Amino acid sequence: MGSFFAELKRRNVFRVAVLYGIVAWLILQVSDVAVPALRLPEWTLSFVLFLLAIGFPVAIIVAWAFELTPEGLKRTREVDPDASITPVTGQKINHLIIGVLTLAVAYLLIDKFMLSTDDNTHPSADARIPQTPESVSLTSIAVLPFVNMSADPEQEYFADGISEELLNLLAKIEDFKVAGRTSSFAFKGQNQDLRVIAEKLGVATVLEGSVRKDGDQVRVTAQLVKADDGYHLWSETYDRRLDSIFAIQDEISGKVVTAIKTKLLADDDQDAVKVETAALTREKPTENMEAYTSFLRGQHLIKKRTGDDMFQALSEFRHAVSLDPSFAEAHVGVANGYSLLANYGYRNIEEVGPLAAASIEQALALKPDLGEAWAARGLLEELRGASPEQTLPLLEKAVALNPNDAQSLAWMANDYAAQGQYEERYAILEKAYALDPLSPIILFNIADAAHILGLHEDAQRLADELESLMPNQGAPFRLRARLAWRDADFVAETRWYHRAVTKDPGSIPALISLSDKAADYGALDAAERYARQARDINPTSTRALEHLAYAMIFQDRTEEARKLLEQGQRLYPEDKLLLSLEADLAYLEGNYDRTLATLETAFPELFTEPPGIQDGTNIWWAHNVAWMYRAEGQDDKSDAVIAAVEKFVEPRLSYYPKTSVDWLAARTAAVRGDREAMVRHLRNMVRTGEQFGAFLRDPMFLQYAEDPDVASVFDEMRAADRKAREELTAEGIF
Repeated sequence: MGSFFAELKRRNVFRVAVLYGIVAWLILQVSDVAVPALRLPEWTLSFVLFLLAIGFPVAIIVAWAFELTPEGLKRTREVDPDASITPVTGQKINHLIIGVLTLAVAYLLIDKFMLSTDDNTHPSADARIPQTPESVSLTSIAVLPFVNMSADPEQEYFADGISEELLNLLAKIEDFKVAGRTSSFAFKGQNQDLRVIAEKLGVATVLEGSVRKDGDQVRVTAQLVKADDGYHLWSETYDRRLDSIFAIQDEISGKVVTAIKTKLLADDDQDAVKVETAALTREKPTENMEAYTSFLRGQHLIKKRTGDDMFQALSEFRHAVSLDPSFAEAHVGVANGYSLLANYGYRNIEEVGPLAAASIEQALALKPDLGEAWAARGLLEELRGASPEQTLPLLEKAVALNPNDAQSLAWMANDYAAQGQYEERYAILEKAYALDPLSPIILFNIADAAHILGLHEDAQRLADELESLMPNQGAPFRLRARLAWRDADFVAETRWYHRAVTKDPGSIPALISLSDKAADYGALDAAERYARQARDINPTSTRALEHLAYAMIFQDRTEEARKLLEQGQRLYPEDKLLLSLEADLAYLEGNYDRTLATLETAFPELFTEPPGIQDGTNIWWAHNVAWMYRAEGQDDKSDAVIAAVEKFVEPRLSYYPKTSVDWLAARTAAVRGDREAMVRHLRNMVRTGEQFGAFLRDPMFLQYAEDPDVASVFDEMRAADRKAREELTAEGIF
């Protein structure tokens, strides 16, 4: 044995082994950097490792069997021992080892002190997400969209659906942090390094895989990867019939939990995660595979939030329900389809609200503890005009049932905002953001929430991030319009809405906002044009009808507006926007009794004791109601309405534009007949920026038009509007 090791040493086998190991390590380090940078497939690094592993025994065999001589490479047995130069070759190999080791040490130093980046050097919205390994929970995971390996590319929805179902299943585990669907799916098709993805999502592990569907057969491959070092914690391939897909999902989620508990957590931490894999086995949502397939298609489409996609998604959900009426999740899909179409202005809530409500009731009858159904009910009731006090318990129940659902958290946060609890809203949105940091909806809302709290740099940074995610869509520019509105930069607000329409010509909210801005600045042709564009997209939109009618009224085409109103009220006789328009027609004609009677039908809360104030149309009418009361000699009622407005607005001042203090004070002064205060506050608004169309048409202000001081400030207001109108017209907006 001693002579064998001596021979190994003489033939430089040990030196070759050491040299090979160091060179192989260097090659792996360079490959680790080069593969993602060159956007090579993720398996490239594994292939390099495979080649190096195969090469090692080859190198050892060559070192044993061959010797390097002055005449070239010869078989060792052909070289005379006295003529052997292996000691010289050994010294050369020693020098090579030293040289390669020097390179390795240099690489380590460069990597540590020059290539590493400090997150604090470039602050970004990502700073909210824990970035260091010490702060990332080991029970955090991202489920990436599984790759569609089917021959038919149209089967992509199925692969996405499997991924989303796994994500939802894991998200129900309270002790797990699961990155939200939108954020995980943002990396679809990008082939980014898993470490980069995990860092952006703030997770320790990543679940990825592929799906191949062929008729009633399906193959699902899944692997759980530890993100910081690429170590495979678990992987498995399932070849099953399609009707076994739910069992596959349950098995995968159970194996993921087991792998994380046993391979990453210490014994004490394992005990803290009180999840048994059996608890992840669920009742099949449906036995009908065609219904499930339609449901997955609907889920795939509704996430896109365009009109065509939402209509098609609703059709898929309805088809799923027709195939299996006991499919509770599909009923929720139907409800959300109707509600979101109304929310985005493609359907009227009076029309689709009862249909959505019936679907929600059916879902809850089938599964009373379905969190998604409670969230859907909260959204629907909010769209139907329910108060935050009524909708908040519904959304709180949804979050209690599904604590990792970022969308439910975001909807719940908005109810806190409606109650003036902006700190609470922001805290909830931070949790939603941590779960789903690349969700456009959450980015929109948390940027808005940050701005309200005075975190203007954070708000702008989040707006930049939203635009980088969807540069060719309207949402980032509607967000920038919202921030400009709150800064009382109404010209910039108008420009941003126009940019949103340029990016998304079908955006009803942006078109309506442009119509509103044009009317306020006196660009009445543009106001009518934008309202007609919105109405062309959705002829049943009462908001589009309302804005079109106002554009007609302000052009002295009152009878046309009245006929338009009658058309709308034949369809939706109880619609609050149309009742408000009816009240305004009476108000502008000086028929205040009819105005008050119509408003009492539309906003009965304004006529209770004490008066109830809500954001939106209600608060706009409150001062006018107070003024009409005072004109009738009912000063006590008038004062009660003003007091209710002030009580409502005081904790919410940060929500409104910075001109809102003068806006409210000017209207209150007009109600009380305090001309001096009214002029002072109107002049402040001219200096700080405002649009005045509504003031200059309101009888509450026009009653003072003969007063020289009032007439003077009215001239200033008209001049300010004219300057903005000419500027925006020159830019092609009006």
